[in-house]
Amino acid sequence: MQVTTLSFYRLDAFWHRVWAFLHMGLAPSKMRRVPDIGFFKLLGTGRGAGFHPAPNFHVYSILATWPSREAALRGLEDAAFRAYADKATETWHLLLSAVQGHGSWDRQAPFECERTAASPRPIGVLTRASIRWTRLLRFWQSVPSVSATTRDEKHMRFRIGMGERPILQLMTFSLWDDVDALKSFAYRDGQHLTTLRRARAEGWFSEELFARFRVIESRGTWGGRDPLADVDARPLSEAGVSEAAE
Repeated sequence: MQVTTLSFYRLDAFWHRVWAFLHMGLAPSKMRRVPDIGFFKLLGTGRGAGFHPAPNFHVYSILATWPSREAALRGLEDAAFRAYADKATETWHLLLSAVQGHGSWDRQAPFECERTAASPRPIGVLTRASIRWTRLLRFWQSVPSVSATTRDEKHMRFRIGMGERPILQLMTFSLWDDVDALKSFAYRDGQHLTTLRRARAEGWFSEELFARFRVIESRGTWGGRDPLADVDARPLSEAGVSEAAE
């Protein structure tokens, strides 16, 4: 079973932030040499919880895929990952298994979806898109109103905006209590759904990807606590449970 790791590192010391920024160009060659690593991306983050054009130089993230949980845990202890953890004031690792996905990332389908008869909780959602130059203004004009729709979502445990290239190649990751909470948000007749339909109709994206994940394990803290510490992680039966919107 393929395992995806999503690691977050908070770097507060000035020279550690400088190191991390410069390392965005240097680290890929080191990451490629980590045993058993598959698809991987080094990601910067934006200010706030969603998309933001201004970068947050305090927080960096690494996404990677592995052939198993054991390989993932070994990989997170490799020197390429430890270089970040040793400089970080706070580190949080999520071990995930994809349960649904479509689209592409750099013309690849990076996540292998497991077959499951249960509806996972909590549930992780990743969206990623490359924005066309000609649609940049429309996209960024829509961001504030869409972000506002998530502020009062009590069933969303975590959300962050990330990117490979500021402004152009963006990604969000969020954690929800269960699939019904995600469905309630995604299908609600509001700004989020309206903007998504407009983006598809007008061709804002040259490439996009959506994936849902089951949370296997949470390690470390974020904001001084494990965001999933009080979540009941037992899966719900798929019987009678609606699929979440994409």
